[in-house]
Amino acid sequence: MVIDKVVRPRRRPYDSRMSAGVATLPIDESTSDEGRRQCESGGTLVLNRVMRGALLGAVTVLLASCSGAPPAPSPAAPTDTPADTAAAITPARLQSLWWSWASSAPPGRSPVEDTTGAVCADNQPTEVWLVAGTFGGRAERRCQVPAGVSIAGPAVNAVTPDAEACTSFLAGARGDVVLDGAPEAVESIEPTEITYDAVDGRYRGFGCGLWFRLPPLSPGEHTLVISGSSGEFATEARYVLTVSRSA
Repeated sequence: MVIDKVVRPRRRPYDSRMSAGVATLPIDESTSDEGRRQCESGGTLVLNRVMRGALLGAVTVLLASCSGAPPAPSPAAPTDTPADTAAAITPARLQSLWWSWASSAPPGRSPVEDTTGAVCADNQPTEVWLVAGTFGGRAERRCQVPAGVSIAGPAVNAVTPDAEACTSFLAGARGDVVLDGAPEAVESIEPTEITYDAVDGRYRGFGCGLWFRLPPLSPGEHTLVISGSSGEFATEARYVLTVSRSA
């Protein structure tokens, strides 16, 4: 297999060069004033008596007058922040997911060739929502993104038959990712052996590139611009992502 900017395999699209409260116990009517104060303070341990003489020590007693079972721990406060699933995916897994997504699309439905966003939701994996660059040049895409899902993709990437070719590609790679006007971190993934599915079978290769991962976006519209290059190859994709609200 070769880098697809050089040779585009039969029916296999490759991408852009190639996304604490205190609980109070109930109090018996028979509880003494002192016991009542201790119960109201949450059942604190108290020194009841100090033994006099040569023996040193103290007897610590629990408040027997505090009736009822111990208070249950306070429930954890709910969180509205969805988990960042993309951050937990290994580089090998992320690349395998992406290349399978990009390479197994039927003719005319490639997310890399997509110029409008019409197919950006096709065959998305469950653990992350993927985006793509182009085979060269620029594309603008409008996509609907489900709520609570992380986003990941390459600024520029490649899959090659050996690690040396991927290393050479990566040496000249440059990439930028901008979300809503602010730059995002780009991660350099060194040549990693991967397995991925294509329309005509399963393949092995070495994946590498400049990748980014984003936590789930807030509901509403966001602009994501990804661009990258390596040698004479250059790609850019501008996404307008509309994140739906949770049901």
